[in-house]
Amino acid sequence: MLDKLSDLCIDAGEPSLAALVVNSTTGAPGKGYDDGGVAWHTAVQEIFRHWAKQ
Repeated sequence: MLDKLSDLCIDAGEPSLAALVVNSTTGAPGKGYDDGGVAWHTAVQEIFRHWAKQ
């Protein structure tokens, strides 16, 4: 499901929202999280910067 969400975001020219989905205990993404080599914290910051402009 998150792969589809990522694809939809990227197709719309937006950062993937999948980086916001984290483990409720650790607050970190799952082992399967991969954003093409972009660090997770960087991806989250990009999301907030993008949507803050809206």
